[in-house]
Amino acid sequence: MSDEDTTVKPMSDEDTTVKPMSDEDTTVKDLEFLRGLTSEQIDPYRGEWVAINDGKIIAHGEYAEDVIGEAWKSGVKSPLIERFYNYPSEVPYFYTGP
Repeated sequence: MSDEDTTVKPMSDEDTTVKPMSDEDTTVKDLEFLRGLTSEQIDPYRGEWVAINDGKIIAHGEYAEDVIGEAWKSGVKSPLIERFYNYPSEVPYFYTGP
């Protein structure tokens, strides 16, 4: 095996550039949609995973993998995926220490 085969090529500056999201970005729209949902709108989806795209719920179900698969089948490759918990006690708690 030659040195050429094991050499790792460094990333270019273009690969590491982070572009800020604009207000027109779908992700921003989806987060605003999610933030604006009322309890009554969330109730039918409690305990489920939901896929949100372009300000609407496009798929939902018990398993995240299935929801993502349904979103992909509909042509959406990067949906916002969220879990609507039944009770606050179901929300994962992460202790980060003092």
